[in-house]
Amino acid sequence: MLFYLPFLLLFYIVLTGVLYLYWIKIPVFKSSIEKTAFTPISVLVAVRNEASKIELLLNDLEKQSYSNSHFEVLIIDDHSEDNTFQIVQNFIKTTTLHLRLLKTEDEVFGKKNAISEGIKNAVGALIVTTDGDCRVPSRWLELMENFYREKNVKMITGGVVFFKGKTLREKILGIEFASLIGSGAASLNMGYPNMCNGANFAYEKEAFIEVGGYGNSDTLASGDDEFLMHKIYRKYPKQVAFIKNKEAVVETEVPISWNAFFNQRMRWASKWGSYTYWHIKLLAFVIFGSNLALIVNFLLCPLKNYPLFLFLFLLLSKILLEFLFLRSVLVYFGGKLNIVAFLITEMLYPFYVVLFALLGRTGKYKWKNRKIGS
Repeated sequence: MLFYLPFLLLFYIVLTGVLYLYWIKIPVFKSSIEKTAFTPISVLVAVRNEASKIELLLNDLEKQSYSNSHFEVLIIDDHSEDNTFQIVQNFIKTTTLHLRLLKTEDEVFGKKNAISEGIKNAVGALIVTTDGDCRVPSRWLELMENFYREKNVKMITGGVVFFKGKTLREKILGIEFASLIGSGAASLNMGYPNMCNGANFAYEKEAFIEVGGYGNSDTLASGDDEFLMHKIYRKYPKQVAFIKNKEAVVETEVPISWNAFFNQRMRWASKWGSYTYWHIKLLAFVIFGSNLALIVNFLLCPLKNYPLFLFLFLLLSKILLEFLFLRSVLVYFGGKLNIVAFLITEMLYPFYVVLFALLGRTGKYKWKNRKIGS
């Protein structure tokens, strides 16, 4: 068993290098399409307890460069316990947006059900989604629509970053989050889609209907974005793409505490067992196995017959490639890679991966004041 540990780590290092190259290869999108035609867009925002943030997002949508005569906004309230619903109702009275407020039915819960309700009521041919705690740039819808028409795609995944962190904790979480977004974009460019983020996501309404919507994943509390991407990619493998443009990047809130971060990652980890793509299961095994191998290799170093040189070589190779990859992603998104935060992340990450891989199998966590899996 110990013989295979360095090979698992080596495989991970090679994979990181490949992801870095495929991230760099994603072309930056610069629209050259005629502005004489417009796609009707429905922006869907499923919300629960977003009273402190939702008005900021609505203000951003009011400032879109894409004419508000060509898009509507549907806010779907998922049983909020604060005054989110009232805030949106008041905003409707003064806004120039085509803004509608919907509610999920009394016995229907969760983001997937809220989005499905929005799609039933949407008039746009292109569905664009984000979250109630996000901020969107002024050219966001314009670029998404231009990309949709120019590239002839059925689905678009986009960049999402945390608001620029000031504390060390926020910088560490920002690095970890950037690794997920960058890896998801690079994997899609390779032709092996795995991750995306519903905070910056678009797809044809007709494509959603064709694949049966959320279908078999509708009982899972997480994965509204990724499972849908996998289904549409199966049907249209050449028509799912990542939009690489700084003006199309959405910002979202850093988890307010370590407890919130823990529950968010538990929510994400709980869906890994439900993936059907073989390459995603292989990726999960490689990430888990290589980080476990890193921990075991470190523990074996005091043994006289263990090749310390091999361990140090693999460790430094891993750190170097991850540094290059993460710096490229963060710089593209308008940030920079803090060296102290990066090194702390490198030390903590193996334990973090192993912990959540094991705990995520329980499927139990708390999200938006709801207990899931209990």
